[in-house]
Amino acid sequence: MDEETTALVAKLISCAEVYGYCGLEREAIRIWNELYMLACGIYYRKDYQFNEAISVLHTTHKYHPEKSLQRLTKLLSLAHQLEDVARSRTLAQAITSLIVFSCKLSTGLALELLSREDTWVYREETIKSVTRAFIELPSSNLWYVWAIVKTMNKWDSLTYDDETYSTMQHSRQL
Repeated sequence: MDEETTALVAKLISCAEVYGYCGLEREAIRIWNELYMLACGIYYRKDYQFNEAISVLHTTHKYHPEKSLQRLTKLLSLAHQLEDVARSRTLAQAITSLIVFSCKLSTGLALELLSREDTWVYREETIKSVTRAFIELPSSNLWYVWAIVKTMNKWDSLTYDDETYSTMQHSRQL
């Protein structure tokens, strides 16, 4: 089933691209919109294929980055719908992948999601992934990495103190 879903998603991505190239935008958008649901799984196997939805998100971002925030929001909502059916590890990886993707859209958004989704992810892995994503950005500003490092005690105690609060606030404004 996993291989079938992966193959089906790949074929549908190709179809959507061809529709787009041929000027059939409405049909292409319809397929793209359905791809997220399909990539999250079919029937009872919902948690196994969320990584395919992340792949679709990256692919669509290349062609239509202006709609990426809307897509990110939709996928984050879908990820939370998997809370009762997905394994916690799978859900954590899905949300981490979405937070890492958000780095492309806005570093402030990524930091906000990192804070807001903290209870759903494996903190250490997510911080490492987000830090790596910040460093790999073409227009990388290492102040974001510094903001994460400077607020590490926030992640330990889950509370802001005088030192961490100002650093996080500054990084969200950048």
